[in-house]
Amino acid sequence: MLQETRPLVSIITVTFNAASTLEACIKSVLLHKNGEVEFVVIDGGSKDGTLEILERYGNAVDVLVSEPDQGIYDAMNKGLDRANGDYVLFLGADDLLRHLPLNEMDNRADLILGNVDCGGWNFRHVKPEAHLRAKMRYRNCVHPQGTFYRKSDIRYSLEYRCCADYLFNLEYLERFSKITYCEEAISKFCTTGTSSGWAAKREAIRIASRFGGVRSGILSFAYHLSSHFLNAIRKHGKS
Repeated sequence: MLQETRPLVSIITVTFNAASTLEACIKSVLLHKNGEVEFVVIDGGSKDGTLEILERYGNAVDVLVSEPDQGIYDAMNKGLDRANGDYVLFLGADDLLRHLPLNEMDNRADLILGNVDCGGWNFRHVKPEAHLRAKMRYRNCVHPQGTFYRKSDIRYSLEYRCCADYLFNLEYLERFSKITYCEEAISKFCTTGTSSGWAAKREAIRIASRFGGVRSGILSFAYHLSSHFLNAIRKHGKS
């Protein structure tokens, strides 16, 4: 069911067989749900009881689609196509919504960057804006669960299976200029599903090269190679 008036923000949650975590996610959105907040759920055709949970909370879900998709980025594009809010936030089915930066939205920023509770540590977006843009040339440092995007026609490329969000962020930052920071934690992010393998790193390097040229590609390769070895050293030290 669509909102009678245009909402200020659309919370988009993509699900697939997420019955074990979805209810907590929905309850966290309900704490902030009002006429300014739209809840959009895009399900990939779950068979584990996810739809039954969504049916129980039917009044809380303004837009629900359940059908097969071509992966998470295809589902996220479906969410963008159906969202009616001025801003959109992607909230994973295993994440929790903590804060809506309504004051920052009143400032009509193009991009609102908040913090993210990652369990044992707090993710903070790079400041100032010039440093953020510089780092984005070789790595993705915009966290989707802490980012409110002003609604646009930019969509996720299905060419990339792991890092299409990096390209999405680069295209967004190229087109839009007004960025506002929020000091609150927007969400609690589940870190267990993050992709850190070499397939994701190769995609990120390709995207950096495609968007910023050879220099950005070299910087991206150096960054991801060094981070790989640093992570290996940390793991070895804990073993």
